[in-house]
Amino acid sequence: MPRIICPPELTFYKLSDGQVEDEWGLPSDVWSMACTIWEIAFSDVMLTYGSDNDNMLIYETMKLVGPLPERWKPYWNSKPFEDSDGNFTVDSDAIWKKRCLTENDDDTDSAVTVLRDMLCWEPMSRPTAADLLRHPWFAA
Repeated sequence: MPRIICPPELTFYKLSDGQVEDEWGLPSDVWSMACTIWEIAFSDVMLTYGSDNDNMLIYETMKLVGPLPERWKPYWNSKPFEDSDGNFTVDSDAIWKKRCLTENDDDTDSAVTVLRDMLCWEPMSRPTAADLLRHPWFAA
């Protein structure tokens, strides 16, 4: 699976040497579908991290999705992304707001809403296919 649409549960399975075992299945497909929709809707790749580095991929994903779940933090090397005080901040709302302002139409607002739902760290918290079909963006 291409890294730019790979769901995070697969990345953390690899980083943890198999210790993190989330179920792979339909929720993983929802994540990958969101990445694909992003590319089609916005004519741009969702994650541009320019390397083969899982830590950078996770950081770039955090910028969109928000902080990592606690159970995954031990497997991510955050050091390269921390400030001099050992902290880092991620404002995922700013990125989504910028996307809405750039495109600025009702369809984009609806797409952003459904994509944010689909791009959830926790696989079992992502919407199901049935949920997605009821969303106004898919129903339109």
